[in-house]
Amino acid sequence: MLNEWVTYYPANLRPTLRPRRYQADREQLIHIGLEAFGAHWGGEYGAEKLTRYLKAEHFLIYTPAHP
Repeated sequence: MLNEWVTYYPANLRPTLRPRRYQADREQLIHIGLEAFGAHWGGEYGAEKLTRYLKAEHFLIYTPAHP
């Protein structure tokens, strides 16, 4: 399965993703209730929340697709 992911991600999935970059105040950002929007933390901040000792520099938010 990993080999298929490595093979097909660049050709099939990545071109369909539409990432966006924004800047925000860290303290305001971490107090947003993402669950109300159906969104979830990922990346460094997701690890910070799980471990409670890492300090995230970048934040990644996964949101549902909107047409």
